[in-house]
This record gives sequence, C-alpha cells and structure tokens, in this order.
Amino acid sequence: MYMPTVGANFASAIALGAFGYSHWGYVFFGAGFLSWMSLEATYLYHLRSSEPLHPEQRPLLGIQLAPAFVGSSAYLSCNGGQIDMVVLGLIGYGLLNLFFMVRLMTWVLRLGLSMSLWAFSFAMASMVNVGFRLSCAALDDSFTLLGHLFVILGTTVIALLIGETLLLVITSRKKKSRIA
Repeated sequence: MYMPTVGANFASAIALGAFGYSHWGYVFFGAGFLSWMSLEATYLYHLRSSEPLHPEQRPLLGIQLAPAFVGSSAYLSCNGGQIDMVVLGLIGYGLLNLFFMVRLMTWVLRLGLSMSLWAFSFAMASMVNVGFRLSCAALDDSFTLLGHLFVILGTTVIALLIGETLLLVITSRKKKSRIA
C-alpha cells in the first residue's frame, strides 16, 4: 500500500523538485506525507495485534524504513536542500524505525537470505542521499557524523544486497545444473 500512494508521490516530488517545479513538488510531497500518516497507524496496529509475520514475509518489513528517508529526500529536493525542522523530524522518525529494525534483524533473517530483502533498498538509497545532504549542511559535528554514518550504512547495505543477489543466483544455477 505504501508504494502507489506514498512512494509514487514522494518520487514525483523528487523529480519535480529536481526540474525546478518545487511548488508542484510540495503538492506531491504533501499527498505522499498525508497518505503515509494515514496508513502508518494501521500498519503498526496490524503488526502489534495480529499473528507474527510468516518468516518468508519478514524481510518485507524493510519497506517500513522507506517513508521517512524517501520523504526527507523528496522534501530536500523541493526546498533546495536546506536542512530544517521538517527534515530533522523525518530523520528522527527514520532513526527510530532504523533502531527497531536493527533490533528485529535476527528475527527478520531467521530463514536466511532472500530476494525480499530488497525491500530495504528504497530506504537505504534515500538514506545515502540524506546523509550527503547532512554532511554538507554544516549544522554541527554530530550531524556531519550522522550524515557520514548514513552514507556508510546505506552504501554497505546496498552492496550486501547486490552480493546476496549474486550469491542466490549462483546457488540457484548450481542447483539447476545438478538436477539436469
């Protein structure tokens, strides 16, 4: 549900901001942000009150990280890259979700590697973008460090996803050649 209403609007805001149509970008940012807020409570309630996710579905929780960081990227694209209280608030919520996800990682990875882990890529790519912006903003040393950590973490996770995918492809081909 996040992808068509939240992700599409944030991606539109990023593109419109990049092409100089920041006012229209804010319109799409607002649509994405309010869609996210309306869905977030429902998803969190469902995760807390329903049966635990099946092990094959757990890696899909990585999409929970995306709205805060993609939203930050969308807002930064529209406002000319200025770090303000909106961006800092979104980063704060992204960090909260990141801490939750780190805590759940052994539970998420219980069945090992899977292609579903690519759900983390949306957040990680935007985290790198936000990290670069934080590093260059000259707020203070702690935010510069946070920006560097975002770049390192996001890049590392994407590199691991690529490595994991290559490993899955190689092992899949070996299994097929043994069967044939």
